[in-house]
Amino acid sequence: RQRLKGEELEKEQRLQAAQLAMLETPAPAFVAVSPAAYVPPSKRLDYLLKMQLWYRKAGEYRVVHGRLGSRARKRAMSLAFNALLLSTATSVLLVLRLPFRGIASSLSALVMAINAFDRYMDFSGQFSQHEVSRRDFARLQREILIRMRTYTNSKNLEHFDQLGLRFADLFREMPMLPAEIAKWTVDDDLPFFRRMATRLYRFVMGEKPEPLFNYITEEALIREADANMNAALQAIGVEAPRPPAPRHVAARALDFAREHGFDIVQKIFKHQREQAKKKKEETEAAKSKKGAESRA
Repeated sequence: RQRLKGEELEKEQRLQAAQLAMLETPAPAFVAVSPAAYVPPSKRLDYLLKMQLWYRKAGEYRVVHGRLGSRARKRAMSLAFNALLLSTATSVLLVLRLPFRGIASSLSALVMAINAFDRYMDFSGQFSQHEVSRRDFARLQREILIRMRTYTNSKNLEHFDQLGLRFADLFREMPMLPAEIAKWTVDDDLPFFRRMATRLYRFVMGEKPEPLFNYITEEALIREADANMNAALQAIGVEAPRPPAPRHVAARALDFAREHGFDIVQKIFKHQREQAKKKKEETEAAKSKKGAESRA
């Protein structure tokens, strides 16, 4: 019994040493993970893959807040410049006295309307909020990248919960994102003529433009929640329903043409024959009527 106890103790010590060695190995530089991927029952997203996902989300949040902040800043500067230009024109018209006082009063009312609209929309405040969020997510992204590349797995495991709480706080404090970001594509940044040529090429080839954001849109967050739920169900032995793979519109149209193409061609030719026959009958009827009138 003492010998068996000693063997079991040695086995436990070797197992603990192996686990400690696995934790002390450096983290890999990059591991791809998709929020829409189905996780097998034997695996769950571990802390390293979760950090990769936070890194990608932080990068996309940084980009989208930078773009929205730049757009809000441009709008605020445009309104301020227009208001300044109109107020200058109003002052010049007032100096010219009587003939232009009606125009000057209209311009002053327009300046007041522009200032009221600027205060209501608060584009300067939107710019400051998006700029703060952009800097916060940039710092978080830099910190996650440093931890994944330089720290050991055990060190990352110690600070994993802190990173999660920090990401949640930044997500809660950031301004709301418009739904239009789901429609932004990588082709939007191209020059005008190249963008038009790329869109024409994609339309001819039946390709869909690649979205600019893959992890922060509402659809992506829903897919991620569904994937996590399916993983949890499979972990407890429940078979999760697998959604059907979406097919492109061009592929569905090609399938329809393969199934019903011959019938469609036959219907087209039949319609053309009927139209030609009807036109011929109308022509003969007109000729006969004209001949009857000439004989009468």
